[in-house]
Amino acid sequence: MKLCRLSFLSAWLIMPLLAKTDSGFEKSSLAWRTALHFDPVAEAPLRSLIRLYGEGGKITDLIGLYTQHLSQFPQDEGAKVVLARLYVETRDERAETFLTQSIAAHPQNALLLHTRAQWLESKFDPRALEALDAAIALDQTSRRIQWLGDLIEAAAAAGQEDLITRRFAALASE
Repeated sequence: MKLCRLSFLSAWLIMPLLAKTDSGFEKSSLAWRTALHFDPVAEAPLRSLIRLYGEGGKITDLIGLYTQHLSQFPQDEGAKVVLARLYVETRDERAETFLTQSIAAHPQNALLLHTRAQWLESKFDPRALEALDAAIALDQTSRRIQWLGDLIEAAAAAGQEDLITRRFAALASE
């Protein structure tokens, strides 16, 4: 595990230097996409990809890469999470339809549900809290703690303490 972190850290430090050339662009793109393949919710690789493609005015190319990949591998849940996050981060209206279809195909995918919560939150949609609660209910990783903190904060701000109570009751019964 330390080797993976070290490799990722090395890539993180080296990639901006490689991005200066066209082949550097391709190497950077591949490195960040590979990182997202192994962890589709990683923040740094997604932001780096958006910055890399955004600086070249190529965001549509980046979205096209994931769309093309999913046309060949429609069951790739990780790629769906990354594409959904790209839509959310770039405020692309295709996010709503894509998330609805992806969640219908993979209703047990907490990452897709969390991404939907982020999309709804960006639209100030009150269903965001319910989507976040659904993601927390499904997730069994350490992300759950962070998401629970987000839920508590947002639900308290929205005056929905009952949602907090229900989530803690559900957690206690697990």
